[in-house]
Amino acid sequence: NVLTLVIKLVKEINQLIRQNDLVLLPKKVNTLKLIMDILGVELKYNKMTDEDKDLYNKWLNAKKEKNFELADSIRVTLIERNIL
Repeated sequence: NVLTLVIKLVKEINQLIRQNDLVLLPKKVNTLKLIMDILGVELKYNKMTDEDKDLYNKWLNAKKEKNFELADSIRVTLIERNIL
């Protein structure tokens, strides 16, 4: 039952991110964190710097423009920085 709830929460969080809903999003994320804490699962995440965000956006744009060589090289850097 908890796994079903976690999956539902993740789907809702993804939807709220797409909708840019900054009211409900923190509540859902905190609920997910609480459940994971109770289960003993540590959620690790890195706070992205402005440089990281710029690089991530460049990667998205390269993929969108089908510049796969550039996108691949940027992806390697993002993986090294634990962003992807």
